[in-house]
Amino acid sequence: MPRSASRPPRWYTIPARVLLLTFIGTLLTFAVSLLLGILGTIVISAIRGHHPDMTLAYRDVALPIAIVAGAITLIAALITEIRRVQGGLGISIMTTPKGVMTGRQARREGVGGEILCEVW
Repeated sequence: MPRSASRPPRWYTIPARVLLLTFIGTLLTFAVSLLLGILGTIVISAIRGHHPDMTLAYRDVALPIAIVAGAITLIAALITEIRRVQGGLGISIMTTPKGVMTGRQARREGVGGEILCEVW
């Protein structure tokens, strides 16, 4: 018997996918913001006639942007892992920072959490 194309993910792959997506997103954001910080530092120091201080590009531009982007990516990845139960015919009950709610409510409010049970 062939496998269904939309089988639910195994429980242990969900945290791995969330962490991998968060790590890759944070790393790409850090690289792009560091590049823009270096270019901005070079341009500003050329205008002012000073020697460029690259620690500013790292400490004051790239690192804060990467931290914020990492947190946003983590929250977005957790929200996207709230899947629909049985094509929308069932419900998932989950605990979130805002209390116990259905998966549909959590998706609507933009919060992630831990699935307690699924009913269909």
